Amino acid sequence: MRRSPSPIPVQEREEVISTSHHPPKWRSRSPPTAPRHHLRSPPSVSSPKITHHTSSLPPKPDWSRHSGAGYVSTPKAEPTTLSHATPEPHIQLPAIPLYKPKPNASAEFEAEIARLRAHRAHITSEYATIAKATRRALHELDMASIDLKMAERRRAIADAQVEKARAGALGVDYVH
Repeated sequence: MRRSPSPIPVQEREEVISTSHHPPKWRSRSPPTAPRHHLRSPPSVSSPKITHHTSSLPPKPDWSRHSGAGYVSTPKAEPTTLSHATPEPHIQLPAIPLYKPKPNASAEFEAEIARLRAHRAHITSEYATIAKATRRALHELDMASIDLKMAERRRAIADAQVEKARAGALGVDYVH
């Protein structure tokens, strides 16, 4: 659905909008921004950019922001005039060998350390089970020694009562 055009011409509309706008009482801490209600000026037709390279370096690569990391577009052909064109001397570049990473000496040490850590974890768990078994055995020994002492005391009390029963001091007839 299209809106009907405003009866006020564009220039008058801009003046009405710009005169009716008052700045806010409390300004924010953010930097000022351009007003959004003004009409944009039509794009101007500019002459094509011609860059003249005085050095023998190639032009700067055109990195595209949206094309992904590591993507370099091919350099665009530059318009040149015949009066400025000079043949560049051909330079022989040195041969660069392929990159071969050096053998990592620390990899052997890392593998040894990993093996020792695994062995340490195994020994630690084994020590924990042995320590639990030892504590359990010591606890059972303590309980058995307490039971033995109590049995010896009961025996001593029972022997004393038997002697009193033989003498008739307990009030119980001793039958042998």
